Amino acid sequence: MHCVKCRAPQPLRPHRDVVTTQGVVRGYYSPQPSRFAFLGVPYALPPTHQNRFKAPKPPPRWDGVFEATHRVKCPQLDIGDENCLVINIFTPERELYSYRWGFHQPPINLINKGIIIVTFNYRIGVLGFLCLGIPAAPGNVGLKDQVAALYWIQQNIKRFGGDPNDVTLYGTEAGSISIQLLLQARLMMGFHKVILESGSILSPTALTYNPIADAFAIGEQLGYNDTNNSHKLLKYLRKLSVTVLLDAHKISLPCVESVNNAESLIDKDPLQLLKDGPIDNIPMLVSYTRLKLRHNSEKLKTVPEDFVDLLPSNLEFTNDGIRYKISELIKDFYFFKDIDTSSSYENYLNDVLMVYPTVKYAVLYATKNYFNVYLMNFNYEADADVLSEQNKKLVDFIFGENDLNYNKNNEAIQKLTNLFSNFIKLGDREIIALSLLPLATPQILITQGPGTDDAFDTSLWIHQIQ
Repeated sequence: MHCVKCRAPQPLRPHRDVVTTQGVVRGYYSPQPSRFAFLGVPYALPPTHQNRFKAPKPPPRWDGVFEATHRVKCPQLDIGDENCLVINIFTPERELYSYRWGFHQPPINLINKGIIIVTFNYRIGVLGFLCLGIPAAPGNVGLKDQVAALYWIQQNIKRFGGDPNDVTLYGTEAGSISIQLLLQARLMMGFHKVILESGSILSPTALTYNPIADAFAIGEQLGYNDTNNSHKLLKYLRKLSVTVLLDAHKISLPCVESVNNAESLIDKDPLQLLKDGPIDNIPMLVSYTRLKLRHNSEKLKTVPEDFVDLLPSNLEFTNDGIRYKISELIKDFYFFKDIDTSSSYENYLNDVLMVYPTVKYAVLYATKNYFNVYLMNFNYEADADVLSEQNKKLVDFIFGENDLNYNKNNEAIQKLTNLFSNFIKLGDREIIALSLLPLATPQILITQGPGTDDAFDTSLWIHQIQ
């Protein structure tokens, strides 16, 4: 037993003590919005030294009171701490509803709806997704962090006023892909509804298909020049500082694990797992936001002669001739008689990276399950003062980013927030009450609402979806 980060209490601030399975955790009141925040509670041991690249270990215990006042970020770029496997719990001043869980953003809007929110850190980049194909570093430890966080929630959330039998996961981009991987890995212990935004396991950028080669490419970037021995590379990478590891420019992604043991999560390609089905029935709300490109880029002003290099990396062809023929057909479809090549690039990349993978995932999921799947394209054009960033995200509106200058009385924002919060509280019933159409099974129904600019009904789309 030992005390982890026990600090002097702050008597001038209202606080709340919660007895967890590890010890007493103290959170403090915050008026904006009215809530108690429990920050930086460890759900696993620090993933440092010999624990680097390994699945998370059970969390520490302590005597005394853990002052939950400090946020931690996992290493990325030039910020973060490797000792980052922590959970943050935000409870309304009065628990009005049972517990829900979401990824990432500060949950201002949903807190105002009386919903308990939990966010957590997990390892990313090379620290979270180095796949060496050996038991000491099989890969996907970032996903295994999430499994550990879910287990912690099941063990403790009732103590914070939540309901462990009614948990909703909200994931955006990488978080959305993580949820889908956990679903397909049959690790649905601990959640009961999901909201997915702008991320699909069917995207060509969701997984790496050459994980060991990628790992050695990272090693080479960081000075490793020994033999192609995974154990030696692992030993070398464990000795490096976090700062040096972050210098690797090779992106690390989830992988299909070649080591089959009790900790394995993904043993097949996600598309095959999705087709295999069935998986437990989980109500699902799926949304996506179109990507915005910088049209002033010189690279977007001309169409490359060798368009084959722009094909999705997860496409498979029987020979190079067919590969080239398909690339020419795709190029003609997007760029034929189109003077504005930058817009054509944007349409192509949106279809490849976002729209098609998202729609295809929703359709496949709907055909394997009995619960409704709802698909939404978020293309709301906000006032100029709402978002300064080029890529506005649905999560920014729903969760209420602190630095967004938006009108909280905006009708569209209020409707979106109400839709999501009611789906979290009531599930499928709320969306049915709003007369929104699900993806029908077995006949797939995709409709275009007001302002929708995605041509779901083109011949190419019909061929792709089928």
